[in-house]
Amino acid sequence: MPTFQSIQMHPELRTRLVTESSSIGLPRNPASSTNNGADSSTLTQQNPFQPIETPQALLSRHPGSLRIIDSTGSRSRPIALPQANNLRHDVAQALIATSKYGRFLHNVHERSKDQADCPISPFRVSGTISVLEMLQEKARESEFPTLTTGSFSLDRLLSFPKEYSVAPSAEMTLNHSSDPHSGIPFGYVTQFSGPPGCGKSQVALQVASSTANIKTWYLSSNPSLRSYAQRLSQLVKHYPQSVQFDVLTRTDFLSVGDDHQLLAALADIELSLESGTVAAPNCLLVFDSASGCLNSDSPFLTISNTLRRVARRYRVAVVITNGSVSHRSGDDGRLSTPKPALGKFWKAADIQVWAEVARSGGETHCRLEKHPAKRISTESPQVGRFRVDKRGVQDTEPSS
Repeated sequence: MPTFQSIQMHPELRTRLVTESSSIGLPRNPASSTNNGADSSTLTQQNPFQPIETPQALLSRHPGSLRIIDSTGSRSRPIALPQANNLRHDVAQALIATSKYGRFLHNVHERSKDQADCPISPFRVSGTISVLEMLQEKARESEFPTLTTGSFSLDRLLSFPKEYSVAPSAEMTLNHSSDPHSGIPFGYVTQFSGPPGCGKSQVALQVASSTANIKTWYLSSNPSLRSYAQRLSQLVKHYPQSVQFDVLTRTDFLSVGDDHQLLAALADIELSLESGTVAAPNCLLVFDSASGCLNSDSPFLTISNTLRRVARRYRVAVVITNGSVSHRSGDDGRLSTPKPALGKFWKAADIQVWAEVARSGGETHCRLEKHPAKRISTESPQVGRFRVDKRGVQDTEPSS
């Protein structure tokens, strides 16, 4: 809880600031005052003033009840109402400034002051932010490029309309798409679902291999992480030696066998981002595979909220891979159409892609099933195609 010392109030002021005892609490009952007049008078004489010990206590008192006692502590004088209101305003501003949201507002206002076309109005209610500042902050947050999947077709499938972001800097990704608005977006949770062998983990590793100067956490429900590390090393083999070293040293693999280990890992990641140990937003978080780690008893809502919070608050690109399920139905025992695992209560993803291997040709077909900036139609679905070889995820059609 904030104190007068933490908001840097002058020591002499905070020790001499008091309020009248009669002004504390609810109004007295006249009948009880008549019956117990002697007791009340004695109490007031013994302790006529009540010290104000916290900023919250100061804000809860009526400005007219605030007083300043002298150095002897025997006399007091009231604080003029304009001065009392100014004191309460300064304390309120200090409390806001010490909070996390207050620090965010301060940074936004400081950046806005540097822009001649965005003057900050002095007539501002404490703790508010203007619409223009919010839009400018959103534009600054969108200045981070997307991460490529290695396939132009798949990148276009995941793309946002150009009005959703501004031109990014190209220092953070390798082999990114010619369209800076396509690919895996920062600040969102992207999920790839599909049956085994459709290339979900290959896409996740390809995204991890295409990062430069970016911290990457790769959480896997598969305990054999050595194979993932070897595959990542193979994918970056054609990069310059310095880039290979940067990608491999910035990627951390962690095995998460159940929801408890997953939540513990996410808590550590969030702590490192919050403390500044890892510089956000230049980060990628991969969760491969959700269906191998979670079950029907897992706290889906808690995990989903944590993943989205990490993505939104720290502008982290979150990639999830999920398996598929199908059930036998009818007298002939035919399998139903496969669908994403974990059921309808798993709602972590902002963008959902369904992937499956084509019956001929060995290529993977992807269908967009959810996107925050695109209309999804079952009659004319948006699709993408790619194939996987030793070099990683590749296009099956010329990029346009």
